[in-house]
Amino acid sequence: MAGETAADRMTATVHGTLEPDGTIRLDSDPGLPAGRVTVIVSVVEATGEDDGRRETLPELLDRLVAMAAERGDRRTVAEIDAEINRFRDESEERMVEILALRNAPRDGKASP
Repeated sequence: MAGETAADRMTATVHGTLEPDGTIRLDSDPGLPAGRVTVIVSVVEATGEDDGRRETLPELLDRLVAMAAERGDRRTVAEIDAEINRFRDESEERMVEILALRNAPRDGKASP
């Protein structure tokens, strides 16, 4: 572009989050080559509106674990295994019912 300098092409503005440990998590790739950079940090006032940033999977999992802990949802391995076995048993029973219906005569008469 006319009037653009090499320094302009090596500058990017991206939003991010300053973590408690001092690291900065960027919302998007700045599109610059890897290496040392100068970072200027400014606080963005919360507007109460969605900033368009989507929650990452680790953030979602952390939030769900925290919510479960607040509610006291702590199941033991034995409780989880029992629930899985119950689901398997129910599924097996349902499959037997489906196969019985599939093999039943369609005219309502028993086959010899």
